[in-house]
Order: sequence, then C-alpha cells, then structure tokens
Amino acid sequence: MLNLKTKIFAIVSLLVISTVTIVSLLFLKNLKSRVYDEFTKRGSLIVDHFARRSMEGILIEDIETLEQSIKHLFMVDDIVYASVHDVDNVLLAKTATVDILTQTKESEFQRVDSVSTIETINEYQSPLLLFQNPVFDEDQIYVGYVQVGVSLERINIEIENIVRRTMTILIILIIVCSLISLWVADSIANPIKALTEASKSIADGNLDHSVDIKRNDEIGDLTMAFNKMTAELNETTVSKSYVNDILGSMTDALFVVTVDGTIQTTNSSLLNMLGYGESELIGKPAKIIFGDENLLDGTALEKLGEDRPIKNLKTTYKSKTLKKLPVLFSASAMGDRERQTSKFVCVAQDITHWIRLEDSDRERRDRLHRQQSMILQLVTNKTILAGDFKQAARTITEVAADALNIERVSIWFLSDEDRTLTCDDLFEKTARKHSENMVLQQESYPEYFKALRCNLAIRVDDAKRDPRTKEFKEGYLDPLDIASMLDAPIRIAGDVIGVVCNEHVGPELRIWHDDEVLFSEDIANQVAHAIMHFRREQALEELQIQKENADAANTAKSEFLANMSHELRTPLHGILSFAGFGIKKHTTVTAEKTLQYFQKIEKSGHILLSLLNNLLDLAKLESGKMEFVFNKCDIDVLVFTVIEEFDTLMSERNITINYIHNDSIPKIVLDRSKIMQVIRNLLSNAVKFSPTGGIIEVALSRTKHHVKFSIQDHGRGIPEDELETVFDKFIQSSNTKTGAGGTGLGLSISQEIIKSHQGRIWAENRGGGGALISFELPLKVFRYS
Repeated sequence: MLNLKTKIFAIVSLLVISTVTIVSLLFLKNLKSRVYDEFTKRGSLIVDHFARRSMEGILIEDIETLEQSIKHLFMVDDIVYASVHDVDNVLLAKTATVDILTQTKESEFQRVDSVSTIETINEYQSPLLLFQNPVFDEDQIYVGYVQVGVSLERINIEIENIVRRTMTILIILIIVCSLISLWVADSIANPIKALTEASKSIADGNLDHSVDIKRNDEIGDLTMAFNKMTAELNETTVSKSYVNDILGSMTDALFVVTVDGTIQTTNSSLLNMLGYGESELIGKPAKIIFGDENLLDGTALEKLGEDRPIKNLKTTYKSKTLKKLPVLFSASAMGDRERQTSKFVCVAQDITHWIRLEDSDRERRDRLHRQQSMILQLVTNKTILAGDFKQAARTITEVAADALNIERVSIWFLSDEDRTLTCDDLFEKTARKHSENMVLQQESYPEYFKALRCNLAIRVDDAKRDPRTKEFKEGYLDPLDIASMLDAPIRIAGDVIGVVCNEHVGPELRIWHDDEVLFSEDIANQVAHAIMHFRREQALEELQIQKENADAANTAKSEFLANMSHELRTPLHGILSFAGFGIKKHTTVTAEKTLQYFQKIEKSGHILLSLLNNLLDLAKLESGKMEFVFNKCDIDVLVFTVIEEFDTLMSERNITINYIHNDSIPKIVLDRSKIMQVIRNLLSNAVKFSPTGGIIEVALSRTKHHVKFSIQDHGRGIPEDELETVFDKFIQSSNTKTGAGGTGLGLSISQEIIKSHQGRIWAENRGGGGALISFELPLKVFRYS
C-alpha cells in the first residue's frame, strides 16, 4: 500500500508534467503555424510582384522580357521555379528546369482569378510550395497567369531547430518540477505522520504526549491546536462520553465558544437546526451562526466575562442554506479552576412555531379588517343601491377578488328548473377583464349540482380531487390551472338562485380559512341584495312605463274619439245638408241639380260606411271573429286591380305610380279581399301624403321564403320615434295630424290582417323624403281553405 508521501509526489508530479507538456505542445504548434503563415504571405507578395512585371511581356508576347523577369525573380532566396502563361493557358516562359506541372488540356483549362497556393510538391529536388497569380492589363482585362515555386527546405530546417530547443527546455522543466514535487510531499507528509503517531499515543492513554513542530502555516496551527487539546484533556475529570450524552439529550441548541469567539463544542440540536455537520462548525468563528447581528463580538464577550449574561434575547440564527431562523438566545461565561473566564456557553430555543402562530393571527386580523372594509364598501356602493345589476355584479366580483387575493371570481344563476347554470359575470384579476354567458349543464356535472342544492358553501381546497368538483378537471380546472374553489350559494327567500364562485389559480393548493368562507357568503348575500334592488328598480320602471303607456293610450283614445267624431260628422253633415237642399228646392231645381244632390249624398254615405266598416273590422280582428277565405291567388293581379281603382284620383292630382314587379312570382295562399284592403289602405295613405304632381313607387318582389310588397311616397315621411307606434290603434303620425285627415285605423287593421297571414309589416324613412311601408307574406302558409 502506497504511503501518503508517495501519493502526494505521484499526483503533483503527474499534474505538473501533464501541464508543462500540453503547454509546450500548444506553444510549438502555434509557433509552427506562425512561421508557415509568414512564409505563405512572403510567397504571395513575390508572385503578385512577378505578375505585374510580366503583364506587358504577356500582352506583346515578348519572350525575352519574360525570361529576364524570371532571371530577376531567381535573385530572391528559395525561388526554384517560375513560369508565365497567356490567356489561352499557353506556356510563354519558364525556368530551364523540368516542368513541375503537366500541361493542362485546353478543354480542362480554368481561368485563374486570384492568388492561390496550388499544392506542396515533394518530388522536385526539395519540397516546395507553388503559388499562382492572375495577370490583368491596365483595363483590368484578364491576359494570363504566372506560377512561382518556393522551396520549403529552409523553413523545415528552422522548424526542426525550434522543436529540438523546445524539447530540451521541456525535459529540464520536468526534472525541476519533479524535485519540487518531492519537496512538497515531504513537507506535508512528515508533520501529518508525527500527528498521527501522537494521536495513537493519546488513544492508548498517554495524555502527556505532545508534538514538536514549529511552522508558520496551517500545519503549525494544527500542531498548536493538537497540543492544546491534549493539555485540556489531561485536566478533564469527567468522561467525554458522559458529557456528550448530556449535550446530545438537550432539545435546545447549544454551542461553546472560546474567549476569542471560536466555536469549540456543539450539540446535535444545533447541528439539526442549522443543517451543518460537526466538522463544519468546530474551529469556526461564532459569527457564522448568527443572522442579522453577531451577538458574540468583542464587546459582548467582554460583558459576558464580567458575569453579565444574556437571557432570552430574541434574535436569528443563519442556517447552512442562509435561511434565517428565529430563536430565543441565552449565553453565560464559564470559568476554569482559577475562576478565570475560559469559555462561553450559548443556548438557543427555536421559536419558529410561535412566530408562525403570531403571523397567522396577525394575517387573520388583517384579513378580517380587509373583508369588513370591503363589505362596508359594497353596502354603501351607489351602483348597487341604484339597481344597475350589470355594473353591480362587476363591482362585487372585483371587490371579492381583491379581498380574497384570488385570480377569478364569477357569478352564476340557475335556470331551466335548476338544471342549468349561466355565468352572468366572470372577473379575471390579472387581466382586469370581465366576461359572461358561459353555461354549465346538470347532466355534465351532476355531483356539483347536487352539492349546490345542499344550500351550503362548497369549500374545496383540492378541486381536482374533491368528488364535488373533480368533474371539472379536464375541461375546466386543468386548462385554467385552477387548484382550489370556494363557492357560496346566492339565496333569496330561502331558495338558491345561483352561486358566487371564487377560484384560486396556481400550482399550490389554497387552504380556505373559516373567515374567508363567511366572507364569501357575505359576498353572495350582497349579490342577492343587488338582485332585489335591481328587481325593485325594474318593477318601478315597468310601472312607470305602464303608466306612460296608459296615459298615451288615454290620450290617443281621446284624440281618436275627437278625430272620429269629426270624421263621422263630415260625411253625415254632407248627407243631411244635400238632403235638406233637395227637400227645400225639390219644386224649383232641375232634375240635373237633384241628381247632383243625390250623388253628393251617395258619396258621403260611402265615406261614412267606410269609417264604420273600419271600426267593425278592427273589433272583429281583435276579438278573433274576422272570417278569412284563403285561396291561391296571383298577388300581382291584386296589386294591378287596386292601382286601377285609383286611376281617377291619380289623374285629378296629377300623381304617377311606378309599379316594379317580377313576373316569376308564384301564386300564394291568401285572403283576396283582405290583402286588397291592405293594399288600398297603403296606397290611399301614399296618395294622401304625396304632393300634387308627385310619384308613388310600388314594388313587388320575391325573397327566399316570402313575397314582399312595398310602397313609397315622397311626402313628409314619418318621424323616427313613430315608425313602430303608427301601427297601434288610434295612433296617427304627428305629420298626419297636420290636416291630412283619417282615423288612424288603416295601418292598425292592415297589421292585424298581415299577422293573420303569418307575415309582417313595417315602416321606414328613405333619404330624400317620404315614407316606405312594406309587408311580407310567406310563400307557404299553414292555414288554407
């Protein structure tokens, strides 16, 4: 078995020799590369100069000049070959020696465009490096190339000399390093050997043994510490194993320091607390243990030496991983036989658990304060009190997310007999974003819906494992990285109408505290209050709307009765007036005049009958007693027929009707007389509001499922806020009230007739003035007789 001295010598020698050898080889390689690079640069300069000197001789094919250039070139050392070639690769001049390169065939000729090193040739007298360079005239036109061969003999000799000198130096260095290694091994091994023998002697019971080594290095310090240890062991009266048993049984962390602040003894509690091994602390300064401050600096040690102990001081220790640990620290001095302070005993108790309890209690108080502030903020929030539930929901989710410090808070409502949950508002804290309209079905999440019906908060620390929420794992929890959930039911009058869902996002689970559960239920109650405020405001708005509608209906009815009274009186007054004229003047007037009286009476009677018929038609339509006769009819023919009825009236007012229709419109099922009545009403209104000499545009077209009729005049049009109300009973456009007349029943009757045909009718305003009234009838209807 090799001794320590041999091992140290072998390892140090091997490391030194390896290092010197590698450095020498790298130096040699670098030097050879530099020599070769300089040689190559020199050859490139020579061949470039030779190419410029040969340019004129190549152009005029002056062989003698070229040969003189070659002779001049050979004045340079190491030049052993030169040749000149024209643009066609023809050799014009060369040295008198044998050719180095074989003649290249013309088909294989490649133009030489730049300086290049062809190859190293070893067969020509001595190894040489061949360079070639293109030749250009003054206009940079390629005219040929030159070749120059430079001998490598001298550079090879120089490199060999360098290698020999380097190897000599390397051998000398290896010998010197070996001697140094031997001396180092001897200086380290001999003291260790002496200490080893002394340790064996002390182990055998010879406590008076000491080591005589005087050195000013670590080995000298080790020798002094060893001799000091043996002296202290000689004075010990209690067995070391007994003391170790006492120290090992202590639950508090203990260590002993010398008067200079060096750690001398530790127990297992201290080592376990800090994560050190015993050898990592023994002999180290005590400041390695303390975190924020060194309680055993020079001043503190002086006070301890004066019998001024430290008792239960709250401070921190620093573990091996630099983690700070809270402790209660105590320290006191320990004297020797002469009652002189020789050591200091330090004891500490780990108070991490108590600190955590204090922090936990402090956090709980902070949470409660924050939660109470948030609830108070919600209770006094004007948005919630105003009844704007959409904005109230956004406010509540934001407050809950901030108070619980979670990423997602959402409000869901039950519907479809409590089988569906629909998200009314989802707030994402980081993005400060709101969204809605997500839907959850009972058949997909039966366990969650079952838990929700229990009318209790769903408190889930591990949402991916809890049976109530693990149904959400693949489609909801995993994609969104949701770890924990706290859902509080929303109750109104004892019934669960929805839920407030609080979701913790992240890799770690969230352990919900009791106060957080109570807070989530308070948030759910705030949602319920907001809903009740919203419903109350909504009910008040509906009452207000109903009141306004009733007032409008009463006003419209009053206007209708006044208007109807006027409309009925006008034809009735005409009938009575012309009948009175006939009675008074029947003996004096001519037969022609009597005929005019009867014609006036007939016309007024028809107007009166039309008014009465409208009233009767409206009553029948509202009561459902109007009889319809459905048959397949050509609606195009109906439109033509009604337009012809208005020919006389159109001529009197000089109004033109433009009728645009599609010949491919099929027959559809309808009540002929009722649809013609609708068309008459619309055309009559158009004529009524068209200026003299105006144009009325009538169109009949087909869509995918309907036939569409539209009529447009160029009158005053309908105010935008009246486009829907003009179809109500007794309602006339404000423009109608200006003198155009009418009862306001025509459009209402038309709407009822179109609805009975499963169609729709509507009004629009077009640019340039005028109203556009349209209706659609389905190509296929279900009623047919």
